[in-house]
Amino acid sequence: MRHWCGRVGRYLAVSTLVVGAVLLAAWPLLDGDGRRGLALAAGIAMAVQVLSFGALAALPQASQGFMAVWAGSTLVRFAVVGGVAFWVVGREGVDIVVALLALAGLFFVLLLLEPWALRGTEER
Repeated sequence: MRHWCGRVGRYLAVSTLVVGAVLLAAWPLLDGDGRRGLALAAGIAMAVQVLSFGALAALPQASQGFMAVWAGSTLVRFAVVGGVAFWVVGREGVDIVVALLALAGLFFVLLLLEPWALRGTEER
């Protein structure tokens, strides 16, 4: 349990820094609708990624369960992008282009952090 908490805690901390940096960099460049789209994407990406990573970190990396969770979480990310696209279309006050590009981009960047966080605190 200690190793799981360490992995998830490290991932959460670094993911928060990455998402915060993206928000700080893009915020001044966007209008109100774009900012709402970016904030929506950041919140959804953080929630999905931390839950997905928590499930991965709970399993041994060489197990079939690990691969099943990894594949399933990939499908969940695709479904979330599609669901957000469906939900945001036609909605006033949210820039759909910013929301979807930010969501896909954040998923990609946060996904790249997973191997680092999994490798960092191997059980001894």
